[in-house]
Amino acid sequence: MNEPAPATAPVTATTPPDWAALVEALPQPTWVVELGGRTVAAVNAPATELLGLPASAVVGHPADALIATPEDLAYWDEAAQM
Repeated sequence: MNEPAPATAPVTATTPPDWAALVEALPQPTWVVELGGRTVAAVNAPATELLGLPASAVVGHPADALIATPEDLAYWDEAAQM
């Protein structure tokens, strides 16, 4: 049985421990966003590769700055009202 490769991107202390393993194990680019502040709480290695940024430049920064298409901005505006 193949073991998953260890994640190279760090997960912050604000990330619940059960999310950390899930985020790290996903092969798709993934980031977890804290809805209240719209900041990135965790990111995996495929996401940092996609964005061309180190995890330190993503975690703690505004999620809407990562991909800012009109659709994305409308999503974040709607999510903020929930």
